[in-house]
Amino acid sequence: MKTLDLFLIISLLQSLITSDFVKVEAIINNSFSYKEKLGQILMINIWPHDEREKISKLICSYKIGNFNLIGKYKNEKQIKDWINFIKKESKRCLKLQPFIAIDEEGYVSRLPFLKSIPQNQLKNEQEAHNEAYRRGKGLKNLGFNMVFAPVLDFSQNQNDYIWPRTFQKNKEMTIKLGKAMIDGFNKVNIISIPKHLPGYIDIVSDPHNKILISKKLNNYKDNLEIFKEILNNNPWGVMMAHVIIEDIDDKPITRSKNFIEYLQKELNYKGLFITDSLGMGSFKLRDTFEKAALESLLTGYDLLILSSNYEVSFRMIQFLNNNLNNLEVMKNIDKSFIKIYFIKNYLLQ
Repeated sequence: MKTLDLFLIISLLQSLITSDFVKVEAIINNSFSYKEKLGQILMINIWPHDEREKISKLICSYKIGNFNLIGKYKNEKQIKDWINFIKKESKRCLKLQPFIAIDEEGYVSRLPFLKSIPQNQLKNEQEAHNEAYRRGKGLKNLGFNMVFAPVLDFSQNQNDYIWPRTFQKNKEMTIKLGKAMIDGFNKVNIISIPKHLPGYIDIVSDPHNKILISKKLNNYKDNLEIFKEILNNNPWGVMMAHVIIEDIDDKPITRSKNFIEYLQKELNYKGLFITDSLGMGSFKLRDTFEKAALESLLTGYDLLILSSNYEVSFRMIQFLNNNLNNLEVMKNIDKSFIKIYFIKNYLLQ
């Protein structure tokens, strides 16, 4: 899977996108409404037991263009039935193929029958590459095109919530194993999304709950060095953690324009900025989920993973659609949509 060609294209597009968002419309011949563009930067979580009528409504009425399969799937038939349904409805109602993703990272496994090896059991680069290649082939055969892995949080505390999901190696080896896994996924045309920048570190409680995770930038020094090395290789995207970095902002970085600007300046990264699930308590804090989701969109995130609670996600989608006449919303949608448009055409068409 090539990366440099696309990143050169995206770099050339930046001047068009930032100077005048109307020019973006000319690139795609005015063929997408803002409702359709918004749908392409949203990702809905799907449980095994979800009603297909609801998912069909999200695809055909709200033009949602990306899907993350969560929960446990007991066999290949169950997962293939869901993916075939998603693809069929997307072909009927959307203009771009969907990202179909999964958290199949090893310790967290949605597909037990794939027998994914936890990251802490991978001893060297060859093992990491081979596991990602093997797992990626399995995902590809099922119909997936994206995986939220590897986990690059550099935890040194065995009591951390994230510890069991990490490589549990030193910095240098974490970088090597991370690069090897991304390369293994890429070789079978699975889009690998490393996570969770800058890291859920020194956190014992589950960040899915309503907790405040606030630290200084210097606390993430090791984690940022790891992610910088990984992002220098231009993976297609990176997933962000719902943490507050006090030196930069007083809100989670998934709602912080200051942090996106910091990353763009420090890392010069052109890929997709992706949120962790927007249904997590550490994301919303004292606000409504709807307003918090709008803030993420305005911040400059390119792919927003919605809540695992359908009703919460539906409220977010409706709220964002109600703001489509806002000029700032339109500008930010265009910036993110153009990246997704070219990546999907480059990789999925």
